[in-house]
Amino acid sequence: VRNECSFINRASIDAMGDWYENMLDSSILFKPLNPNTCRGVGIDATTLTVASASSGYMVLNVDWGTGNLMQYGVNIATGSPVEFAFVYDKPGTYNIKADAMVRRLNVDKDEWEVLKQSFETTVQIQNECPELQED
Repeated sequence: VRNECSFINRASIDAMGDWYENMLDSSILFKPLNPNTCRGVGIDATTLTVASASSGYMVLNVDWGTGNLMQYGVNIATGSPVEFAFVYDKPGTYNIKADAMVRRLNVDKDEWEVLKQSFETTVQIQNECPELQED
């Protein structure tokens, strides 16, 4: 099992189109996974992409469907999506559940507030895929 976190470059943000624009209208938004993408055991990462309309410290708790809760923490900039990737070591159907929280300073109230959003999806992991594909 392998997992990682990475920031997305500007060209990739521009290619996100409507999803990215919708994020700006929400507090936190997860990008839906492409159900037609083949994900292979030990090779193809399943990637959750999440963005926040507010800068702050994000905590992301993810159950990748393996029964183990993983926690990620990252300083996130307004409108800058972050990718969290996971590679499965066994084929099967996995139910992914994620909860994101961003702590930000509300300058109007001069106090800290926490934004929260949850996300659930299912992925099918195959023994082999014909070729690498992206979400």
